[in-house]
Amino acid sequence: MLLNLGGTSGALTFGYQQQHGATTLSGYGRFDGSQSHLDGYREHGLQTYDLVYARQTVRNSGLALGFDGSYSWQGERLQLRPFWKLEYRQSLSNNGDAWMNYVQQPSTDGYLLKMQGYADNMLTAGLGLDMQTRNGWLISLLFGRDQGSNSASSNSVGLRVSYGKGGAGSGNVGAADGVGLDECQGRRCRRGTGMQGHGEQIRP
Repeated sequence: MLLNLGGTSGALTFGYQQQHGATTLSGYGRFDGSQSHLDGYREHGLQTYDLVYARQTVRNSGLALGFDGSYSWQGERLQLRPFWKLEYRQSLSNNGDAWMNYVQQPSTDGYLLKMQGYADNMLTAGLGLDMQTRNGWLISLLFGRDQGSNSASSNSVGLRVSYGKGGAGSGNVGAADGVGLDECQGRRCRRGTGMQGHGEQIRP
């Protein structure tokens, strides 16, 4: 077990977004980096196999390029917003080799464990759907997958359910410009287009 003594991290993101009616498309790039400090640790209970780990500093940096989008559709009682994301990330540096040795019978120089990159050629894909009803129910579904070149992969599934006239979900569907689904009255109805808050006046 290694204890994290603290560290620093940061990211620089740039992108471009375009609106086509109810469809939103955007592309982006991101550079991120971090530095963490891990305390040394000594194992207990394995006797001659106990190991001791030296203090370690881990430095990571990477570059990512991505594309995402969404589409907003609104009916009389239900608003739907499917969204998607595709991102490629390449690790630029992974520095932080771990030094270790046996406690009772140490070797002269110890052992050095090379750290493996955690995001080499990492491809991330995600799909989701926001559903908001006129009476205030908001349901968000999300599925994502990460696939790396070293055969490391992970899947994620998300579900969020909330209720409330002013509730907001992952995309603030229908409420970004302060107008909900239940505010379409009379002869004029302002319908939001999703998380960007753009709207249009529609006359029935």
